[in-house]
Amino acid sequence: MKNIILTLFLIAFATTISFGQKNNISVSENNGKTNISIQDSSQKLDIQVKGDVTFTEDEKGIQRLSRNGSISYKKNGDKLKITRESNGSLLYTINGSKKSVPDVQDEKIIAACVQTMINAGINGKERAQAIFKKNGLRGVFSELNRFESDYVKHIYLNSLVSNRLLADEEMISLLEKVNSDLKSDYYKAEVLLKIQKDYLKNAMVLNAYLAAVKKIDSDYYKTEVIKKSLSGSRVNDVQFEHFMEVVSQMESDYYQAEIILAVLKKATPNEKRYSQTLAAIQNMKSSYYQAEVLGKLIDKGVKDEAEWNQLIEYANKIESSYYRAEILSKIISARQ
Repeated sequence: MKNIILTLFLIAFATTISFGQKNNISVSENNGKTNISIQDSSQKLDIQVKGDVTFTEDEKGIQRLSRNGSISYKKNGDKLKITRESNGSLLYTINGSKKSVPDVQDEKIIAACVQTMINAGINGKERAQAIFKKNGLRGVFSELNRFESDYVKHIYLNSLVSNRLLADEEMISLLEKVNSDLKSDYYKAEVLLKIQKDYLKNAMVLNAYLAAVKKIDSDYYKTEVIKKSLSGSRVNDVQFEHFMEVVSQMESDYYQAEIILAVLKKATPNEKRYSQTLAAIQNMKSSYYQAEVLGKLIDKGVKDEAEWNQLIEYANKIESSYYRAEILSKIISARQ
């Protein structure tokens, strides 16, 4: 028997998650108990789950409910309610009839209810780890194909990256799956932020990680994920180029500057990196952030005349006379 616990996106207040086009999942937590409500008008579906639930091994029935737990399920005219008796046994109310032992027709309704819960991501973390143990990463990827929701897919992917289950080569495959299967920036970032830091010590994994970052449209989520990736070793030339490519794709001057400053803490500039950094901020509109980046380059140390010339050339392009003068003065002071 699997001892599977509901672990749906636990938060301290109720929220509603879009699930497909017409299906909504409402999730709330109160005193450590999770309540889930799923409604789908297209299928006349309404299901509510309270507390912890254990599926049977064949995932066609309910093995156990936690104290005060219950399942209420309605679909296409069928009505099912499962509650826990004081002795731990289950009481089924099926289309108005109460019984302790379901018949064959009842079991079909119960099995449909279980599959609905699985499709909504309930017990996804535990299912993903069980599938991985039995059929490997490809088995988990195959299971993902049954789900339409990024929310559900990210539960399965998260369960594999939150601990060191995967080899580096498998992690690269998973990152490619994040790129191909998740459309939501939020859920892409959720998975990438869960990846253990040890994985990012491998250059090929980090490169695959950064390739996934490039597919995120939101500047905010890009920044959060890149800052996570910078928590490891120092940045090499290939990674530096990746980071600057990400910056050049961003709209927000604030987040562009935040990433560059974070990268420069981990990387010593050279002539090539100076050129890549300056190219990355060509589209910045804010003189303040342009000056902030140039100031950091000066603070990191300028090694030769070619680098000074690049800095001076860019400083003269700063639109604000105040910040232009500030950087040119800093250059003069640094060269004395």
